[in-house]
Amino acid sequence: MITPKYYETVLDLGVARLNFRIEMLGSFFFVRTASNVNANIDVKINSPANSAINLTRYTGLICAFDSVYITNVVQANQTISVFISSDFNRLRYLALKTDVIIGYDNPHRLPIRHAHCVVAATEYNLVLSPWASGFMIKARGGPIQFCFVALGSGVDYILLADGQSFFIDDVRIGDPYTLYFQSANAGTVIELLEKLPY
Repeated sequence: MITPKYYETVLDLGVARLNFRIEMLGSFFFVRTASNVNANIDVKINSPANSAINLTRYTGLICAFDSVYITNVVQANQTISVFISSDFNRLRYLALKTDVIIGYDNPHRLPIRHAHCVVAATEYNLVLSPWASGFMIKARGGPIQFCFVALGSGVDYILLADGQSFFIDDVRIGDPYTLYFQSANAGTVIELLEKLPY
């Protein structure tokens, strides 16, 4: 059995696989890169009898396992790079140094995203990265009402005036939080800054 803290390999998807086994104690399985956005593999955890989970670029699993089983149909001229780890610090390092897990274009700055309230008094949502250990939001161009429960941004919410910010630190990593928001003004922008773990 492979017992390093992490293992990485590139799979040639031009070759079909059926339950190709990688035996390793781990907690994290990620598709780091792929030659094409449509390149994909099916992954089963611990047993080929378990249900398969389809993974593409920048997606993965967080769970305890002792082996993974990979299946793929022939995808000519396509490759996928997979990363397996039991060491969360290694995963944090990877998230900070590359864009491949978190999926942002520039890995050397904190990821900033924007979302627009195109229609006034209409709820929108924004899913925060599961790798964020904290985040800040700011209203630009109008007020923002936000909460963490679907359909709650018009009922039980925190109100940010134009230019105001809200910050939460020490978010539990691995739980993807969804931010629900709306504005009384069409065109208002919510700015999101996510703090990566380090």
